[in-house]
Amino acid sequence: MKGNDLMKRIIAITLTVVLLLSLCACDKKKDSNKEKTPDQITGKTYDTGVISALCPEGWLAMTKADVFSEDGSAKDPNGLILAKGAASEDDLLVSPSIQFTYYPDSMNISDFESMKEFFENVVDLDPITVGGNTLKGFQYGKGAEAIYWMEEPFCLQITVVYVGIAGGNSIAITDADVQAILASFALD
Repeated sequence: MKGNDLMKRIIAITLTVVLLLSLCACDKKKDSNKEKTPDQITGKTYDTGVISALCPEGWLAMTKADVFSEDGSAKDPNGLILAKGAASEDDLLVSPSIQFTYYPDSMNISDFESMKEFFENVVDLDPITVGGNTLKGFQYGKGAEAIYWMEEPFCLQITVVYVGIAGGNSIAITDADVQAILASFALD
């Protein structure tokens, strides 16, 4: 009997050690883009026909849905979404993302300032300059999202969703891949 108990304990300890090592290995996963500069980020340019921007490796680009169309599958070329770690459009709600919305002539800077009243816990953010463009913005809610905008040379809203619900992905405005995306933005 003592031999069986000893063998069970050895097997239990061995399985525990293997499990702990496998969990430690999973925790070591790194985002290689966190250690790069914006100039070192690679990917492909995604173009909606109106907006284009770099889509870094590990990100998914898609044209925003046209919410005013009667056709449920219509796309709005004035909107571009880039989602980190997303495999399909279904992952958009659980992935951190950057969403560009271009307003050709229907909005001005006061419209962006007045948007603050629709959100709770609004905190103004310091302006940032990326790719020669100055972005103003505010963070809202629990700090998981921010809205930036630029007025010159065109009216553009940029919504940044910092944290994905699943997968543990997150982004920051200072990340090299986010900076590369913002610097690459262009209107066609």
